[in-house]
Amino acid sequence: MQRINPGRFLLFFLFVLLSLPLFAQEQEEDIQHEVGFFPMALILDALEFANTQSYIWQPDWPLELPPDAFRVRSGNVRKITVETDDFSYSFQLDQYGRIEAIPVMLNSSLVQIQISYTDNPTGFNSPMEISKIHVFFDEEPWVLEVLEHKDMHPSFPSYPSLLRVFHEGSWYFISLFRGGDRFIETWYDVEGEPVSVYGFSLITVGNDLRIRSVRDYFSPLENLEFDYNSRGLVSSISGSQGSYNTLYYRDNIPRYRELYPAYGDRDSSLAGPGSYSYQWDEQDTLLRLTGESFYRESVYTEHRYEYTLDERGNWIERRETRMLSNMGLLIPSEGTTVWRNLEYYE
Repeated sequence: MQRINPGRFLLFFLFVLLSLPLFAQEQEEDIQHEVGFFPMALILDALEFANTQSYIWQPDWPLELPPDAFRVRSGNVRKITVETDDFSYSFQLDQYGRIEAIPVMLNSSLVQIQISYTDNPTGFNSPMEISKIHVFFDEEPWVLEVLEHKDMHPSFPSYPSLLRVFHEGSWYFISLFRGGDRFIETWYDVEGEPVSVYGFSLITVGNDLRIRSVRDYFSPLENLEFDYNSRGLVSSISGSQGSYNTLYYRDNIPRYRELYPAYGDRDSSLAGPGSYSYQWDEQDTLLRLTGESFYRESVYTEHRYEYTLDERGNWIERRETRMLSNMGLLIPSEGTTVWRNLEYYE
């Protein structure tokens, strides 16, 4: 077998990294960004994060989706569906405990992801068993079929390295190429021309290798930076789209949060960009959200919650009362109701 020359490999990798910005600039006018390409590796990172930490919430999630939306107090749950009048998201496990459904933030939108696996499980939530990924930005999903796996890191299981993508009648291919503490994700059309390229830098957090930054060579507005706390939880997500920080966790539950979207609030009907504190009881039930909103002007806001529980003590309905400040007084108004459908293992 012919051996690979490490020096030549490194020179090739550096050439790819240095040439990407120029290539992207040349191709920018020819690429239809409205197609909506996205960094697929963020889905793999979310699966790994949920696998190792059993916790999927992140600081850039919408305020209306509570941090405990996919946590239960008791019972062995296989599927949780969270709904309001405006959205519905699910987290689901298969019979082997592998994640089948999970929401992931992609391109500044929280997107429902569905995962299919091979029928021969070898380990809990192992990425080498992924066969298909469905990404639901809208009713017509992106369908990603895994064609090849490759070791991305000595301590990692094999990851998808080549995928075939179908969306709205068009075919694409995704390749992952790793060198050192960085890797490149490239999307190709059927002619073999790159249509989107993402560069990722990696960082070791505890025993895990996590994504430190994402660079979109075709759309700089989607660049991202991630920070983590000592437990491996995401503490900060920032980029040209804004900054989202969780400054204090206790028992893996957020206590203090700051939201500063770059282009105004993504959901100004709830509360604007600002700083917020979560108040939980001794059983980790969210009682109150308080803070200062900066959507149009600095305004104190307070949200109070009441619950309906099922027979296992897990909440299935959360009713919100918003206390809005008006001339020094707090005026109550009806807020958002969140419903949860919990499916337990028999």
